[in-house]
Amino acid sequence: MSASRNAFVHMETTALNRRVQGPIRTAAFWGTWYQEMKNDLRIALRKKRGIISPLRRSRDSKKIALHILNSTELNLGNRLGLYFALKHEVNTKMLINAFLNLGKKIFLPVIEKEEMFFAQYDPKITSITENGYGIGEPSKENTKMVPPASLDTVFFPIVGFNNNFYRIGMGGGFYDRTFKDLEENSPTRIGLAFSFQKVTFEPERHDIPLFAICTEDGITIRKAKK
Repeated sequence: MSASRNAFVHMETTALNRRVQGPIRTAAFWGTWYQEMKNDLRIALRKKRGIISPLRRSRDSKKIALHILNSTELNLGNRLGLYFALKHEVNTKMLINAFLNLGKKIFLPVIEKEEMFFAQYDPKITSITENGYGIGEPSKENTKMVPPASLDTVFFPIVGFNNNFYRIGMGGGFYDRTFKDLEENSPTRIGLAFSFQKVTFEPERHDIPLFAICTEDGITIRKAKK
């Protein structure tokens, strides 16, 4: 390595050490660093999710729906919060239609500024509009919003999840903000994901654990609901 290259590497290393070891090595510094790392992980997982074939996505989404519908361990109740999936997420249409046929009441999230509410969904009468995130939701006109605490079970979309039942979402924080002040398993919170979305990461203080996670391989329950 040339002398000039050595000098350059030394300067870069010294600058990095100063950034990490110097006076800016504060909680804010590490918080920013962790957010950047978590966002990189989110981007990588979304890319990985985006390259699976439509056939595999459809097949595995059907397996996930059947695991939920055939489960004898889950007590879902009658008022269920679901969502219209984005293109590369677990397809929720089968679950929604099956629950409606079973007489369950389905509620979909509605984004209002920085808050998230739920509105009942009836495919015969509910008008669906696309929100600013490209997600279908019940039209806010003539729609009665209900608080999340009124639901028995809510299904969560997942970008990534870990062994401790924490999830990485899309980054908006709507689900975490909405459920953070509610009792741990009221409503029951179930994540839907593909098995390859399981990764290693540490949760943040505002993150909330899920009661169960369902992938194409089956349902994993964190603990019995109290």
